[in-house]
Amino acid sequence: MYGKVCTGWLKQYFHYNHEVIRRNKLRIVLGCAAILGELSSGLGFAQTKDPTLAVVQANKAAGFSESDSIRTRIEKSLKLLNEQHYFFPTEGPPQGEYELDSARTPDQILEQKVGGGCGSSALSIAAMLIKSGIPSANVRLIGTVVTDEIKAICPKEGRAVARKQTPFSLSGHVFVAYKDEQGHWFLVNATSVSNPAEIIPWMSPSELANQMNRPVQIPTSAYRSLLSHLQLSHSNVASVFQSGMTVFASWKLEEYPKHQFKDRYNLIASGTLDNEVCRYGAESIDKATKESPQSQADLDLTLPPSPKLKSSTRADSLR
Repeated sequence: MYGKVCTGWLKQYFHYNHEVIRRNKLRIVLGCAAILGELSSGLGFAQTKDPTLAVVQANKAAGFSESDSIRTRIEKSLKLLNEQHYFFPTEGPPQGEYELDSARTPDQILEQKVGGGCGSSALSIAAMLIKSGIPSANVRLIGTVVTDEIKAICPKEGRAVARKQTPFSLSGHVFVAYKDEQGHWFLVNATSVSNPAEIIPWMSPSELANQMNRPVQIPTSAYRSLLSHLQLSHSNVASVFQSGMTVFASWKLEEYPKHQFKDRYNLIASGTLDNEVCRYGAESIDKATKESPQSQADLDLTLPPSPKLKSSTRADSLR
């Protein structure tokens, strides 16, 4: 079809002779097909792949059911991603490839299956929840950085971020926050196992926004498995993670900024890509850490019972 249309155009409007068209038929057809494809796409006629197809397939692989509670869907997601290694090889994600987490969409992560860490898990979980019918407004991605690391690049509040190499390459973690059926918010360690899943009570987005005028710390009970894993395999890294993790951003899934590692400095300093001014300094971070009621974070937290799922000892360390 494209061939007839294109050659007809050329004969009618450009007076090409038949020999020229014959010799260049393939080039003409491919070139015109591309043009027509662009035109039809712009008019809404082109059939395109569902951009969330890989997310739909992941939900199916996880065994999501319409009757599942949100927490059950969380646990099924954790099992699929972190125990069954759905989007990366069983030997674990490639190390040192920050952009696997930061520069891809959830659909790309779940379709490519080439690796990733906590960011890939968090983006995938958020997308899976939303695709299963959970409103986007009820899901958040929580970006955090190791407290000692933010102090290294933001020694003074109100000054430009110090773009220097830190001992552990601006290590941090990405969590998922969600609102359950009763309207309560919870925080999920995106790289934890499914049973027991690391899920703790959390604050609503508006409450978090009101508290972000000062550094907000993540309770250590939200990432015990990460600390345990690091203590066993990377004791030097575990020590810096024990300084705590400070929140630097809270995003809806559609707000998450795809970025490169060089952009992480601004994100940590200000929460945005285009602002390099540190909103916190080492002094205010130390003060908030001392005043934070994190000593209560290790108290037993009561959560609704959930189905028993096969457990795994795997926990990912994060960039």
